[in-house]
Amino acid sequence: MNKLFYREYGSGEPLIILHGLLGSSDNWIYHGKKFSDFFHVFLLDQMNHGNSPHSISLSYNSLAKDLYNFITLKKLSSVNILGHSMGGKVAMHFALKYPKLINKLIVVDIAPKDYKKNGRYNDIIRGIISLPIDDIKSRRDADAFLSKYVPELEVRNFLLKNLKRQSLNQFLWKPNIKLINDKIEDLYSWDSNKISSNVNVLFIKGEKSNYIFNSDISIIKIYFPNSKLKIIRKSGHWVHVDSPNIFQSIVLRFLNF
Repeated sequence: MNKLFYREYGSGEPLIILHGLLGSSDNWIYHGKKFSDFFHVFLLDQMNHGNSPHSISLSYNSLAKDLYNFITLKKLSSVNILGHSMGGKVAMHFALKYPKLINKLIVVDIAPKDYKKNGRYNDIIRGIISLPIDDIKSRRDADAFLSKYVPELEVRNFLLKNLKRQSLNQFLWKPNIKLINDKIEDLYSWDSNKISSNVNVLFIKGEKSNYIFNSDISIIKIYFPNSKLKIIRKSGHWVHVDSPNIFQSIVLRFLNF
């Protein structure tokens, strides 16, 4: 069993936070520490991301199984799970397979549907794969190269957190970039099996994001009939970054704090 890297804060009822594609637990430290005033918070690096091991497979079933193994290893029960983007899909898969282990579920800016037509990450992956990692001497070099594929500075800063310096002038990508590239279509997809779960779920959408549409509400209700949607104004896909205080307030209210 491959053990996931994680960060741990606070005490009390467990709250597990799952990052998105090409993210890591680093992205959630600020919120994790804030939530630790009320919960025993675990920030996970999912398999093939961050400081967690690399594997030969990458699917929502395997990522949900990793989460199950982590919960079992830590002897947790009645957990609250918060997942953003890819992490939200992992959380939904987990809730459909292991509903009795969940107290409440928060899914941030993602829906239980196929995203193969949403190719935003294609340019990002193409840029990362194309980066001449052996020739890069600094993060500034890497940023300049990636700017041809990813014009948004904040997105590049997010991606460059995945660069690890091995020595003075040598870098490597911490995520398993080749496997992610090979499995990207699977990560866009959604299993069409119509099994449902009565877990209490809150979906949070950024108003400016195109990941959840009004037409998706009926799809969400098929899988999670006991769910509701909250929209945070003036926020995009990284809603927890765009509106951190409002995001925290909505999460804590849903978790009854």
